[in-house]
Amino acid sequence: MEISSTRLIALNVSFNFIPIGVHEVLLVNRVGSSYRLQHPSIELTSLAEDILRGSTITNLINRFGNGDAKQIASLKEFLENLDRLGALRSDLDLQSVSAEEQERFKANLSFFRSFEKEEETAVTFHKRLRNAHFLLIGLGGLGGPLLDFFARAGVGSITGIDMDVVEPSNLPRNLLYREDDIGKKKVAAAAENVSRISKFTRFRGIDSRIGSAAELIRIVEESGNVDLILLTADRPIWSIIRWCAEAAMQTGVPLLRNHALGVGPFMIPGKTACPFCEWNRLKANFPNIEEIMDFYRRSPDARATSNIGTIGTKIAIPAALMAQEAISFVTKTEKVQTFNAVVRVSFFNGLHIDRMELPRDPLCDVCGTEKRDVPSA
Repeated sequence: MEISSTRLIALNVSFNFIPIGVHEVLLVNRVGSSYRLQHPSIELTSLAEDILRGSTITNLINRFGNGDAKQIASLKEFLENLDRLGALRSDLDLQSVSAEEQERFKANLSFFRSFEKEEETAVTFHKRLRNAHFLLIGLGGLGGPLLDFFARAGVGSITGIDMDVVEPSNLPRNLLYREDDIGKKKVAAAAENVSRISKFTRFRGIDSRIGSAAELIRIVEESGNVDLILLTADRPIWSIIRWCAEAAMQTGVPLLRNHALGVGPFMIPGKTACPFCEWNRLKANFPNIEEIMDFYRRSPDARATSNIGTIGTKIAIPAALMAQEAISFVTKTEKVQTFNAVVRVSFFNGLHIDRMELPRDPLCDVCGTEKRDVPSA
């Protein structure tokens, strides 16, 4: 190839580097061929990392050429040999991401490279996050860490809804807030802290308490281009779940909710189970469901959603699960685990993680084809 200093290159998705030593790597491709590459004066493991992330020829020369003409010539020859093997591609997609953004999210880009296909690069997945808009209902013990995760991951736009103020008791389990946030509205404190975390995330706070499905539908429509609704608020119990499910059905926006110390179901309106699908099953098995729900909320497995309280480490696990499900969905990389299912985390008598199937209920009052009366929400 003709080495152009402005050419932007990356490793072809059919190849991978395996480090052997500082000056030695193994280049392998998907058909099983491998090439042992060595160079006495170039740190090939570092060079391989830069190529994996994507780089211009100029940057590679500046970093590995050491200002020496012979070294630069040798480096260019090495890159030409890689190109002849079909291991390099022109990463034009990377040009749509600024150098500052590449540096900020280089770990993400490196992670996303494991999912690359010919038509989808790491930058493709990163840009899906950058262009995403999440609507987060509740900025408390679970919503706060979620917002923190999303801002650090590079989600471009987040709208958060909460009407509470930051209290001292919030701080032990909410990674988003600090002591000087005490007394501030959560949406205001969240906006300040997101701006400190990342300039790449736009946050809009709505100081309100959701009181109906119609109110939430209005917010979704006014927010524009919402990709996912995330429910972390737990009150009023079951009413908020129904309102969110109804709003998802009406607007067509997917919905993911927390489930005690767990996550799910992930609702694709009209296709997968909604969170209210569980109500009729519970009501059939437990006629006194309201009293049972109150007891359930006070059980050890449900303390994250009750006023009894829990410690921050136990909140972080379902928050991380929920964040990963949302990121997997919007980037289209890893498989979403909570379609028609709930993943629960229990710390009662040890740590237990289980996945419970939750098929769509044809008699669900929200997403089913037949309607059944339930107590007014």
